[in-house]
Amino acid sequence: MSYPVKMRERAIEAVRNGHSEAEVNEMYGLGVNTLRAWENLEAETESLENIPLNRGTYKIDREKIA
Repeated sequence: MSYPVKMRERAIEAVRNGHSEAEVNEMYGLGVNTLRAWENLEAETESLENIPLNRGTYKIDREKIA
């Protein structure tokens, strides 16, 4: 389950307002690398929205299974 974008924005803003990463992680119950991942995501995409996964569909040949 991913975190809501508003929560991500609040956590990033808290770091910008002078809170340490450890404090923000504890306040929001985040994992150690989550906040940095969000900062990197924002730097790369200028957004905190999830990047859609490019997963192809897989079709299993029923004849090969039999």
